[in-house]
Amino acid sequence: MVAKDSEGASGGLAVFWRKDLDLTVKSMSKYHIDMVIKEEDDFEWRFSRIYGESRKEEKDKTWDMLRSLHGRLSLPWVCAGDFNEVLFAHEKEGG
Repeated sequence: MVAKDSEGASGGLAVFWRKDLDLTVKSMSKYHIDMVIKEEDDFEWRFSRIYGESRKEEKDKTWDMLRSLHGRLSLPWVCAGDFNEVLFAHEKEGG
């Protein structure tokens, strides 16, 4: 199965999972897919796939979205993806 959000023929996010996995997509946008996974022992945890805004002047939108997601559920949470953030100038390649 797949949850995705894209614009036209390119961009966006996709998450693939097995049919036997109990997964519920809670919300999604161009920049995130937020889901809850229920294990066989009924343990629930949360996974958020993130794609951060690449434009410098829009980066605050990524962090605002994460703050909003944080407040929605109180489950163990894994956040992964490309946050499009660098700590040091030497980490950046290209434009």
